[in-house]
Amino acid sequence: MAGPTPYGGLEWAAHNVAVWITSDARLHGEAVTLAKSPRYGPGRLETYVTELLWNTPPGVRGDDARTIAAVRDGMSRRDFDDIDWRLVRAEILD
Repeated sequence: MAGPTPYGGLEWAAHNVAVWITSDARLHGEAVTLAKSPRYGPGRLETYVTELLWNTPPGVRGDDARTIAAVRDGMSRRDFDDIDWRLVRAEILD
């Protein structure tokens, strides 16, 4: 049995998004660029991830499509909308 998670509530949603992004080399590269850029910051990162989850780009199939659906279906839109993107950004850059 797994021990208690160090995350709770919205931190868990932020962590899940960060893990998903960092586990895919293509997504991770773009996310790191956005997260590091003072021009974009957390707002652009949020837009990027929102587009991936709720407006999946054409041509995404197979494992990528299933992973996107699993992440999207693993949280409510309300939880997603309330994510602290500074936490996601910090985890991506960690």
